[in-house]
Amino acid sequence: MLTLPGFWIYEELYYGEKSIVYRADKDGKSLIVKALQNEYPGVTELAAFHNEYELLKSITHPGIVKVVGVEKYENSFVILFEDIRACLKRDQVFGSVVRNI
Repeated sequence: MLTLPGFWIYEELYYGEKSIVYRADKDGKSLIVKALQNEYPGVTELAAFHNEYELLKSITHPGIVKVVGVEKYENSFVILFEDIRACLKRDQVFGSVVRNI
């Protein structure tokens, strides 16, 4: 699991091919932390991640979770989002199926 100074990372929300997403706490505030999977990302991967951050930071819409910031993490960065305590749509769909089996 990811270790960021000042953060208590306590839940993995998503594990994908290119990124991993966690729920974390920093100074009593709940945040979502998105990190790249690759321990040593290349320039292209870092640029795409940075572009994602810049794009999401510029959007203000009630249906889109707000970006709180970006932090350096080892050889990469993490994007920090506000935590609205919602569950993933995939969990709503598949979780109910699994519970009903």
